[in-house]
Amino acid sequence: MTDDMPRTVRNLLRRLDRASLASALPGQDGALWPYASLVLVAVDHDLAPLLLLSDLAEHTKAIAADSRVSLLFDGTAGLDSRWRAPRVAAGTGGENR
Repeated sequence: MTDDMPRTVRNLLRRLDRASLASALPGQDGALWPYASLVLVAVDHDLAPLLLLSDLAEHTKAIAADSRVSLLFDGTAGLDSRWRAPRVAAGTGGENR
């Protein structure tokens, strides 16, 4: 892929404004179900992802019940060979207001 992976990751995270946010949505039977959707995202100076989520959003309710999340940044847009394009995944969320 590349010899400078940290630089590639930094550039990808700073370039993209969308990611897929996945969380564990509590079901009626008490089981946790995967729930993913497209979110707008920015990154802080230290590459910490910044998301604005409403208290009414299903993800907010799910994260309140279980803070495990996955955030997938996908750098495949506009490329012929999507199998070789960069992707970055981050996990474990928390409340930071």
